[in-house]
Amino acid sequence: MSNINLNKQNLISVSVFAYVYCLDKGRVRKVPALDPDNLILATKSIRREGQIYDYLSDYPRIIKCLNKGDLFVDLKYVLHGHIKSYLKCYLDTSDECRIRFAQEVIEAVVFIYSKDIIYSDLAAC
Repeated sequence: MSNINLNKQNLISVSVFAYVYCLDKGRVRKVPALDPDNLILATKSIRREGQIYDYLSDYPRIIKCLNKGDLFVDLKYVLHGHIKSYLKCYLDTSDECRIRFAQEVIEAVVFIYSKDIIYSDLAAC
């Protein structure tokens, strides 16, 4: 991680346990949030996420993990990486397309659950 520049300019998301940075056009990096009260849990969360990506392998409805370590997970960067962002940019998205998005989300959740992974943070973002 030492050669990677993680700063406010390339910070794209903040959650309770992770910060997400855009490294380049093809990759984002998730790192533990720097909250001292949750640092141990945030670090465990990042490690667990990397393990889950390994376990799920390359399923087409799951974002691709490019690299992982004890303190980071690198994921493929996708323009409009979540449905909410896409729909805000393309207000004229057809109902058929919206239904297809919903079907793909359901397929991913079914796959994840079939692997005995519990996922509870389902949202358009």
